Amino acid sequence: MVKRALYFSRKIIAFLGPQITLIIIFGIMTGLMLFFVELALAFSLQAFLLVLGIANSSSMVLPAWLSPQLDLKNTLAAVFILGVLRAALTVFQSFLQQSTNERFVYLLRKRVVKWAFNSESVSASQALSLFGDYSVSAAGAVVNLQLIILQTTFSLFLVISLMKIAPDVTLLVLGVVALFVYPFKRLAKWITRRGSLSAEEFRKTNNWLIVSIKNLLLLKIYGLIETEEQKTQQGLDRRFVHAYGYCKVRGLATAFPQFMGVVMVCTLSLAWGSKSLPAGILLTYLYLITRFLTSVGSIAGTYNSLSFSYSFLGYVASWWMNNSPDSIKYANRTPVAVKEEITINDPLGWNIDSITFKYPSLDLPVLDKFSLKIQSGSATVIVGQSGAGKSTLLGLLIGEHLPQSGMMNVIINGKPADIQDTRYSFLHYIGYVGAESFLIDGTIRENLLYGLKKEPSKDEISDALSMSECKFIESLPQGLEHRITDQGQGLSAGQKQRISLARALLRKPRALILDEATANLDEDTESRLVDTLIRLKGKMTVIAVTHRSGMHRMADNIVRMLK
Repeated sequence: MVKRALYFSRKIIAFLGPQITLIIIFGIMTGLMLFFVELALAFSLQAFLLVLGIANSSSMVLPAWLSPQLDLKNTLAAVFILGVLRAALTVFQSFLQQSTNERFVYLLRKRVVKWAFNSESVSASQALSLFGDYSVSAAGAVVNLQLIILQTTFSLFLVISLMKIAPDVTLLVLGVVALFVYPFKRLAKWITRRGSLSAEEFRKTNNWLIVSIKNLLLLKIYGLIETEEQKTQQGLDRRFVHAYGYCKVRGLATAFPQFMGVVMVCTLSLAWGSKSLPAGILLTYLYLITRFLTSVGSIAGTYNSLSFSYSFLGYVASWWMNNSPDSIKYANRTPVAVKEEITINDPLGWNIDSITFKYPSLDLPVLDKFSLKIQSGSATVIVGQSGAGKSTLLGLLIGEHLPQSGMMNVIINGKPADIQDTRYSFLHYIGYVGAESFLIDGTIRENLLYGLKKEPSKDEISDALSMSECKFIESLPQGLEHRITDQGQGLSAGQKQRISLARALLRKPRALILDEATANLDEDTESRLVDTLIRLKGKMTVIAVTHRSGMHRMADNIVRMLK
């Protein structure tokens, strides 16, 4: 039992992070200090009435630390100081809550960014949901949880004090409070359900929006813009209905403690009428019970907010446990040692012998007992239907995936080497051009130099532009200094693709991977590029995934992959 509790505590601390855990501890300590200030303030009010002459010493019951001989000036100073201290602690508590919110959002988003850039498979809609609304809502849930802990701790100490003053009356008050627990729990359960539905609708709507934005041209051509817009709007409407329903019910939940306060006043009046206790005790008791009921009301409102945002927190916590590198699931992993970088002078090659690879989400392997030999300095063309495993094979070649069985080696400087052991080195010697051009907001020169460790000379840039058929740059008003957006506005798809190829060639790669890199080129341009690649064979290894037959002319080996 103790081990389970320690593991659970360790998991919570790892999820929240050490800084937020420390802030929560500070918050609890602040809550305790606030309780002692409230208690001192309650008794100081008695002394205040005494020095004003409104009450006499026989009706006041003051603790030993509070002298009944205080004059008005000193009593006012004490009440003022306690009031200022109470306000300062309240402000500090508020700061801690806001700090928790901002720090947790920041922590979650850092985790999402690390996951998005380092995971083998990432859903764009999931990443954006986690980065946006889910981070904010989960942080709100953590703040609410923090508030409940603080308010509950504060309330428990108040109850202890109230029990010492008038135990029977306090038990009666607690009994009345208990009457509201069952309907309140039913209400919280309903709110939790609204929160869960709201989270699900947001996830679906976000996914529809992202998919639609990626395929706007297709939707326009097929006349489906209004259909998809309506579908997304309907998702927003459903989420709004759940959230709005929560807003209405939350008002009812807030009214509960207020109504309970009225009941308490009536109950206390009846209970106190049968007692012969000093008026000072009554004054202290009423002050503390008012603070207790206020705290209970805050707990009720905060609990309802937590119930609504709990689904967001649960989803984020589940994602963190299974995906985030800093989760406790991966805490005992042996850190990967940084390998010494190898200088590679010869074209790369690969030996693949009877490998099997299967994604966890699929029942059948994508590649089953697959073998392939890619000679250093050769040109290999990979063809096949969509879903046959072409992209998976490229991922295996660069060490992004690991086969479940079989043997894979990369040939470096003529010798076989383990892919994972040498991946850090050989990735620096690979040029890559994908089906979609990756561009940054900046000049064409900045796009060409993106990712390079060493700035090339003018002649090297000129040669790369010539080999990649980028003569169109000369016709631009500012040439290499011509600015483009990350979408490459003003450039055709083929021109963007040729800039990407020039960037790959500037790396002076020992292997050039082309993943549908000529898909947007006309036949004449593709033919000239193939001529260039034929001349480059021997200096580098060329691996091309393509659906077009024009690339076959350069191939030493054509790999046909079957689905």
